[in-house]
Amino acid sequence: MAVVVRSGGGLYAYERALARAGLTPVAGADEAGRGACAGPLVAAATILSERKTHQITGLRDSKLLTERAREELYEEILAKAVAVAWVEVSEKASAEAWVRTTSTSGGAVLSDSLYSP
Repeated sequence: MAVVVRSGGGLYAYERALARAGLTPVAGADEAGRGACAGPLVAAATILSERKTHQITGLRDSKLLTERAREELYEEILAKAVAVAWVEVSEKASAEAWVRTTSTSGGAVLSDSLYSP
């Protein structure tokens, strides 16, 4: 099955393309940190409402946002999310499992942990 994402469609273009293919709901995920290299690894995932009135202006990869913008979006994300989850993987766990494996493990925990806020 091919999923076509229209260029220039913005962040929500990916979600709409997956929905057209019948792959819903879609969870967006992001992570910050690098475990043993620089403190804990924190990963988060959220499922946002499909309603256009619940779209969040300015939402993008957290690394592209200022700290202030991330803080401002936090409350709006929680208010409009259908489900959310986050996990923190300690520096010690990251060191023991290597950073790449830890990132994957964090994602697996997230997918099993999504809840309605």
